[in-house]
Amino acid sequence: MFPSQECSASIIDFPDDSPEVLEVMFHYFYHFVLDVSKPPTTTSPSQFVVQIYAIADKYDVPKLRTLAAQQLNKTCNPTTDITDFLCAIRAVDAFTVGKALWDILKPKIRANIALLCDDKGFCELLMEPEFRGLNFELLRGLGEKGSGKVGSTWELPLAQPVDHLGGGGRRLG
Repeated sequence: MFPSQECSASIIDFPDDSPEVLEVMFHYFYHFVLDVSKPPTTTSPSQFVVQIYAIADKYDVPKLRTLAAQQLNKTCNPTTDITDFLCAIRAVDAFTVGKALWDILKPKIRANIALLCDDKGFCELLMEPEFRGLNFELLRGLGEKGSGKVGSTWELPLAQPVDHLGGGGRRLG
């Protein structure tokens, strides 16, 4: 039909995106479901979902972004898997902008603060400079209704001295 023109295949390169995450996004385009059944072996399940949320945000796929946020809310739980939960915190910090996923994780942190404060990995995470904002948000949450205040006294989450965290572990009071 066009004898003087040669056909050539177009190639779209996604150098910054994980092939597994792209696969989930393309699967969504054809089937309209979020399939998180094949996360990379080097990625926790919640970290994988956060990466899907991030790519949906990057390429402006709002429904996939919503499904990823719902999946994170449903499956990411510090009482079931603290390591996965910590991976989710790190992934939200590294891969996303905005507060949508923080609005999912912060209430889970507040609701399970005693459990999390007994975990060395969580305590170390909070001491890292990039998580100072999270520390501030958690402290600000102490003044919010239903966030630990019982009657006129505060329930402090640390039931033991923090000397296992380094830095002296001085007890107050």
